[in-house]
Amino acid sequence: MFTLNSRFLTQNLTGVQRYAYELFKQINKRTEDASYVLPAQPVIDKYEIPEGLKLQKTGKYKSHVWEQLELPAYLNKLAKKPLLLNLCNTAPLFYKNQIVTVHDIAYMRGNWHSRSFRSLYKVIIPTVLKNSKHVITVSEFSKAEIMDAYKIAGDKISVVYNAGFSAPDIEKSDRGDLELKYPYILSVGSIDPRKNLKRLIKAFLNLKQTDFTLYLTGAYNANFKTDPELDVLLKNNEERIVFLGYRTDAELIYLYQNALCFAYPSLYEGFGLPPVEAMAAGCPVITSGITSLPEICGSAALYCDPLNIPDITSKMDNMIEDSYLRENLIAQGYENAGKYSWQLSGKLLMDVINNYI
Repeated sequence: MFTLNSRFLTQNLTGVQRYAYELFKQINKRTEDASYVLPAQPVIDKYEIPEGLKLQKTGKYKSHVWEQLELPAYLNKLAKKPLLLNLCNTAPLFYKNQIVTVHDIAYMRGNWHSRSFRSLYKVIIPTVLKNSKHVITVSEFSKAEIMDAYKIAGDKISVVYNAGFSAPDIEKSDRGDLELKYPYILSVGSIDPRKNLKRLIKAFLNLKQTDFTLYLTGAYNANFKTDPELDVLLKNNEERIVFLGYRTDAELIYLYQNALCFAYPSLYEGFGLPPVEAMAAGCPVITSGITSLPEICGSAALYCDPLNIPDITSKMDNMIEDSYLRENLIAQGYENAGKYSWQLSGKLLMDVINNYI
């Protein structure tokens, strides 16, 4: 028997929460020996809970206070303290019988996050890494980063990858209320400095062809610093650069399918899910040749130097002008995306869990 820390069901469905949600579904399919505990808050409507599945709500607090105080208090009252599985970076600091997932250590690698976020994570992450029985992460790159930063043995860390859209997901593609101008280039991700949107926008404005639109989708994340210069760039170029905000999976798939290419010059990724999503939807990818992205994208992407605006422009120009390049990357992208599936990741996760229950 084990317990899943299900606090993510009360949070917006972004990258880390998507990982947890997809594995939550895999756990539910694979075992009846799991319980699901979360704060006494409504489940966000973007999450579909299997019919008949019991969610145990407890406590009166929310967020980190619930996780640090009320979750371990609940577990400690049980006759046998269960193994606790945490999938979203944080976990109770001093509960020993647990597995923790750390997606990356970006908070140590750049000045992208708010001071309060960095301060919190510099306390939480090393403590839960030390006190957990095992650690899960999402790439060999992140595993090496965690080993180096915290001097943790490699055999204490398992890699359980993210995955992109499945074939049934792709079939649900839906334009929704999108009103698009063609042709366009797409970028997807939270609106934060790590995604390098300022350089992407400046590079886009230098394209040889000026009849393209750049669509940005995602949500602002309070954990990251705001950037007034980015706001000005968006405002001053709103005819050619359009922020679409948060979109459903069906709309996102439609955007991928109809884009000339996907541009993702990120400065740091522990995995980098949007490029894999784009590949699964048949969209050729431009991305950074740093951090985890070469590991995850392999030969199926056109790589750029994310710090070099002319190079980002050049790679977009190449993609626009060379249909053979696009067709080749689409074919390789389908193959690469097929390496990742939530079914396989669910199996790998259960293998880890079964070693500790």
